[in-house]
Amino acid sequence: MNAILSSSTLHRYPQKGLVPGGGTFPFLRAMQNTERSIPGTDLCFKILTDPNDLEEVFRLRYQVFCEEMRIVAPEDCPGGKESDDYDPRCLHTAVIEHGRIIAYTRLVLPCEEFPLERTNFLPRIFERGQSVEVSRALLVKARRGPGDVIWHLFNSIYALCQEDGLDAILSFSNAVMYNGYKKRGVPFRFVGDPVTFHGHKSHPLIIDVDQHRTPNFLLH
Repeated sequence: MNAILSSSTLHRYPQKGLVPGGGTFPFLRAMQNTERSIPGTDLCFKILTDPNDLEEVFRLRYQVFCEEMRIVAPEDCPGGKESDDYDPRCLHTAVIEHGRIIAYTRLVLPCEEFPLERTNFLPRIFERGQSVEVSRALLVKARRGPGDVIWHLFNSIYALCQEDGLDAILSFSNAVMYNGYKKRGVPFRFVGDPVTFHGHKSHPLIIDVDQHRTPNFLLH
């Protein structure tokens, strides 16, 4: 599967930034700089536009979500790669260390039905055209434990959404992420009911991007 958000794709939609298949692409500014150093670290944040990077991501997702967490059935993921019908309309992002992906998540672009809505009713309290959903977040096994890698990733994503004027980020939150959000003062609201995936309980939430403009607050 090829990444849709490549330079050639943007060249075809230079004015309106339309996402193939419909909807508005909200990250034209972000795509002007797809790789950014993370201050104070040897890490960088990268928007993935190379098909080879996506192949690596889909294999990492299979390893984490099929083999380790067992929340996706391996038989639904041919070739040892976990992907779904949302992937072609996502902004795929990662934290890179020494040329290797160590953390990843995708931003589902504005659409008629976000993944979260397939499993949970959401009240219409967000502007669909100004919202994205963060999903499939992972951290490679060797980098789990104490540290700020995953928060560097989310901080960079939050900054992208601020730069391009988005209103809200939709997401599922497990206990670890909930505690992290609460500790860092993330402006979130729970919406809908908790959902259990193969023993893993998560709660849908909305993060209000326009209510917190302090840079790097997720790292505090």
